[in-house]
Amino acid sequence: MTGDEASMSPDGYITITGRIKDLIIRGGENIHTLEIENFLLGHPGVAEVSVIGVPDDRYGEVVATFVVARERVSLTRKRFSNRSGRS
Repeated sequence: MTGDEASMSPDGYITITGRIKDLIIRGGENIHTLEIENFLLGHPGVAEVSVIGVPDDRYGEVVATFVVARERVSLTRKRFSNRSGRS
């Protein structure tokens, strides 16, 4: 489960309509998705971002980030690593 709320149209298209859960618990640590999203949205090349928790056998959940770059911008993992101090 991603913690997102969605609906499916009769022709099978899924639309995300909201979020049920804004907290990821990773190895007992509470991680607020909105804090990560707001931080990444501060990057000049980011147009949209979504952060979700993905089930993990070891940690309970791990963080997954989905990023949409602005037009004519190429984003790499290295650019985000430099910004966040993590890879």
